[in-house]
This record gives sequence, structure tokens and C-alpha cells, in this order.
Amino acid sequence: MNLYVRVVSRHPPGGRCTLYADYAEVLAAYLDARTEIVLSTERDAHGSGFPSLLVNGLPVQPGDGVILMPADLCALLSGSGTGRSGAGRAGRGAGSAAAAHDGRRVRAGAAMTSARIVSAALAISSLFA
Repeated sequence: MNLYVRVVSRHPPGGRCTLYADYAEVLAAYLDARTEIVLSTERDAHGSGFPSLLVNGLPVQPGDGVILMPADLCALLSGSGTGRSGAGRAGRGAGSAAAAHDGRRVRAGAAMTSARIVSAALAISSLFA
């Protein structure tokens, strides 16, 4: 399974940038994801600027349109996607967390066991404790 996670952050990182970097660290520890943190001055949340978390090149969209929650990542990793429209992203068309601009899809869920996803989900959820 190839899972590549990229976090787009500002320097110094703020709250969401720090949270998304923590998500990437958990995904690396539990799911053997390759991770990268890229610094940017472009403010484009959940797109190409900060704060953003991309899985296999696709920006993950928050269910509430503001902040990625563990459930958003779990939906993506389980292969179900969210089917959410990416509310709050002016100038962008509707799409799901699993859909890409060029038709590619994140296929991480097919190769992962439920136990690994649950372990990662619990670790991600513990970031909020």
C-alpha cells in the first residue's frame, strides 16, 4: 500500500497547521504513510495553500467546511469518502474527499485492514483529549 500524506503549513504553524502535522505523524506511525510538511505563504485552506492535508495528492475536505476532524480522515481511509461538497471553498466545484481534479482516487482503504484503521482513528482522536 502506498499512502503519501502532505501537510501544507505556514511558519510558524498555527492551530490547524499543527493539528494536520499531528495527523500526518499518526498516519506515518500507524499506517506506514510517507509524510512531508511543506511551508507556504499562500492562504488556501484545504486546497493548495495552508492549512491543508493532502492524501495521495488530493486535498482532504473537512465535513464542517472549516477543520479536519478524525471522522473526515477515517472516511477517506476506509474508502468510503465523505461525499461532502467542500462547503466554504469559494471558486471550487463540488466534490468528495475521495475525488480528484483529474479523476484519480485515493485507494488507500482497499489495502488497509480494519484493525489498522481503527488503531489510527483512536490515535488521531486522542489528539483532541
